[in-house]
Amino acid sequence: LFPIVYSDFSDSLKLKVVEMLSESKSSIAIEPLNYLLSVTENEDIKTACSLGLKKLKLSGATEEKAKEYYANVLNGSKPAEFYTTIPDGAGNQALLISRMTEKNSMHFAAIVINDKLGIIDCFGFFDISESETIRIITKFYQSEGKYKVSAEYAKTRINQAIKQTIASKRNFPYEFICWSTLLKDVKELEILPEDVIDNVDIPSDIDKDQILTALTKEYSFRWYISKDDNTCMKSLIKDICDIEDLSDIKNVNEITRSYIDKIFTQEESTLWKNRIIQLIYLLYENDKSLDSAKFLYLIKNDEMFNLFKEIILQRSVVNNLVYIKENTKESLFATNIFRKKNLKTSEYDVNQIDKILKLLNRNWINE
Repeated sequence: LFPIVYSDFSDSLKLKVVEMLSESKSSIAIEPLNYLLSVTENEDIKTACSLGLKKLKLSGATEEKAKEYYANVLNGSKPAEFYTTIPDGAGNQALLISRMTEKNSMHFAAIVINDKLGIIDCFGFFDISESETIRIITKFYQSEGKYKVSAEYAKTRINQAIKQTIASKRNFPYEFICWSTLLKDVKELEILPEDVIDNVDIPSDIDKDQILTALTKEYSFRWYISKDDNTCMKSLIKDICDIEDLSDIKNVNEITRSYIDKIFTQEESTLWKNRIIQLIYLLYENDKSLDSAKFLYLIKNDEMFNLFKEIILQRSVVNNLVYIKENTKESLFATNIFRKKNLKTSEYDVNQIDKILKLLNRNWINE
């Protein structure tokens, strides 16, 4: 019944489920009723949830008993390997969680969170071998880079994402409701990443060149902003594509810099700093303290953070133009009659994009 409460089902069905949970006398019914009460705009459901919680309390149901219930359910397994990826330019971060059973089989789940939207995707496998688990992790996350973390870190990040999902009044993916129970017996971090990074020492000889070098490492390869995720970025790409004089980089630089404050609003800047904080924590916990110090210096030094924003915009411009070029070329040379029928006419000139990319390659990439 729980997935119906958390997912995108009709209010009439949810109301029936609320009534059933209210009569269940079960402690584990408290959490879904509290959730639905906090997100629903249907007054009938709100009333039913409030009444149901009172009934459960009178029956002796408590949150503490719910914890005991899940502890018993998970008693036959224990937390195993936990990994995460670095948050990308859209704020997406994957958390890979697993438990080892008494029979040495694995329960595995991959949960994708977003620092704006909360829980956005999930999939999992029940009773698979340890070698199969390793193959899955390698296949899906080899290119993104993964970092070993504690079960408590995974629990903390997922709980933060749950709160974001609720605050934005979004439904949870059905699969997440099923697999989130794997962490029911795990506690959150006692010290959060933003507090742990206070232990990172910044060497006195760290300078701009070291920061720029750090930004070329694999840590930040996925740090760019897609025009599909940001309307200002889309406008920036359009303005650059409309430049007539491409004799030098000056015009492109001026337009790009004019968008820095439009794209990196105070809210967006805070999100990026929080993403970097997660990176600093992961590097520090995985014995890469020097690199973590470089990124800590980056977010503590205003001049360096402003330079960072400009670099991210430059990288975003290049990535978006390459993406547009490849997809426009693909549409121009499509041979399948059905694909041709469904392709949209591109608003971009491939020849113009080629000229811009050559200019950027000379001045931004190889400078």
